[in-house]
Amino acid sequence: VQVTDPDSDPLTFSWDIRPEVEIPAGSYAGSMEKKSQPIAGLIRDPACRQYEFTAPQTPGGYRLFVTAVDGQGHVAYGNIPFLVVK
Repeated sequence: VQVTDPDSDPLTFSWDIRPEVEIPAGSYAGSMEKKSQPIAGLIRDPACRQYEFTAPQTPGGYRLFVTAVDGQGHVAYGNIPFLVVK
């Protein structure tokens, strides 16, 4: 992930991995999706700009989420879907 701050404020990062959620009929932009809980212990250092993680043991869809914060109330989010197979 490449993130910059236009004011050169230092950035802090947080990462987590969550199971993919079912999208209910009629949901718009995630409005009706249930939020899944992060899976503990998969991200080696969740506060680093660069990350290493261990894939979940259970096959299925997951998302890697990242949050970047500049300490001035500005936040950026991103997520990357991935699939674990046997």
